[in-house]
Amino acid sequence: MSSLPIPHRKAAAPGGVRYLGAIIGIGYGIARLLDEQHFTFTTTDIVAALSGMMVVAGFLGAVSIGCMNQIFSTLSDGLFSDYLKEEGVFDQFLAWPQIILLIQMSYLVLCAAGVLFVCTTSQNFGRTIVLCELSTLTLYLTTKTWSLLDLLRILAWHRQDYARILREEISLAKQ
Repeated sequence: MSSLPIPHRKAAAPGGVRYLGAIIGIGYGIARLLDEQHFTFTTTDIVAALSGMMVVAGFLGAVSIGCMNQIFSTLSDGLFSDYLKEEGVFDQFLAWPQIILLIQMSYLVLCAAGVLFVCTTSQNFGRTIVLCELSTLTLYLTTKTWSLLDLLRILAWHRQDYARILREEISLAKQ
């Protein structure tokens, strides 16, 4: 596009599953600690907590859909998309919002399965594991949603860089 040097800046991948094992381990550790302290949770308490987590996931999903809409509308500019492909970052902007939304939808299904499990079992440790694991996964989900906002920021940076290059090329063409 231009012979001018372009600062190389890629969108950082929002993390995928690199911390998921640690999150699951933390949830199990908390559940084990609560079990050793003989904490018991009623079915109503756990279902209320899981319902709240599902509401939070719904809000985070709405944020993700809004970010995805903004990213996709920005990517619809053909010349800008070509610029992103030249930079090697186009696929990241296309894929990560969809992957994060898939994670959020999977989380909602896990919460619903957790409610069913809690309502059908009397095993206190199993119910505590469900509560603690889904609580820590809520934190994981929140960080992944936050990474979408960072992805929007990086996209805006690329858009500004593209506009600068375009202005310079137009200026050079007029000379």
